[in-house]
Amino acid sequence: MPNKTQPFFESTCPHLGTAPARCLAAFNGLPINGDRRRLCETEDYDLCGIFLARMLRQSRALCYTPAVDVSSR
Repeated sequence: MPNKTQPFFESTCPHLGTAPARCLAAFNGLPINGDRRRLCETEDYDLCGIFLARMLRQSRALCYTPAVDVSSR
């Protein structure tokens, strides 16, 4: 439960479903057990592997362009 200094959305995982507790970051709506739920209900939810995988799937790939040394031409 959020404390008075933190809004609800900053202190729990944004992918935490309601009754029954489900992880909406997982493709199959994974039921959340006690240990994982404690992680989901704190601001440490970004340590969750399922949350991190979801963020990686939703992120865009960065295009790496190596620096070109034009002084040698």
